[in-house]
Amino acid sequence: MKTYGVIGTGTIGEMLIQGLIKERITKPTQIIISDKDQKKLKKVAKKTGTSPKTNKETISHSDILFLCVKPQDLTQVYPQLRGNLKGKIVISCVAAVESKRYYKELGKIRLVRIIPSITNRIRGIILLSFGDNLKKEEQKEVKSILSKIAKIYEVKENELDNYTHLSSCFPAILSEFIREYLEYEIKNGIDSKKGRDIILDTVCDTGELLKKYNFKIIKEVCTGKGISQEGVKFIEEKFPIKELVDKLSSRMKNIKK
Repeated sequence: MKTYGVIGTGTIGEMLIQGLIKERITKPTQIIISDKDQKKLKKVAKKTGTSPKTNKETISHSDILFLCVKPQDLTQVYPQLRGNLKGKIVISCVAAVESKRYYKELGKIRLVRIIPSITNRIRGIILLSFGDNLKKEEQKEVKSILSKIAKIYEVKENELDNYTHLSSCFPAILSEFIREYLEYEIKNGIDSKKGRDIILDTVCDTGELLKKYNFKIIKEVCTGKGISQEGVKFIEEKFPIKELVDKLSSRMKNIKK
């Protein structure tokens, strides 16, 4: 039985640990975890039944190693990884750090880049891009593991950033839009709990409609010079979509530097 290592036990790391256990991909005793935050590490280990170790031990004893650290923390992890990855598959969950950087720092490693999402708490999707050095059977193995945790979308690495905006960033952006919209309506006098329930049910149901009927539902809702049409017109003409996407892209570029 293979041993899985997870370096970084924040939101993404813990979700992956939970997914590995929940989907019975492996047993908690076959998962080794580490984190520079010892308090967080012990908490996640106790919660999941996994083994808390140092980064060095996690790297050494893992067959498949997940890197779930922040981009700025990778520089501290590179020295521990260097020369210790023979025969291992490294799955990086780190946004904005391209494979060429890993190869420069660590040599010809067997690398997979993935972008999880907060939606993985209920399954959700994972973006996946394979590096150059994995065999076909290794790619198949990784896909098999991850597809039990989430729906997998394989994308080219040069497209990964833009798809990340949709899969990983958008849940927070959409949630903030919903929160701001709801708070304004609450100020206008609606009940906060009832309003929250209504808007969240509407969002979920709209998602199902979009999957089935695509964006033609907009025209079906917007009749003539109705109320909904005014909202759609405002989004089309005044909502700063370009500025929003440019902000995300700019931040991604800054992280890469």
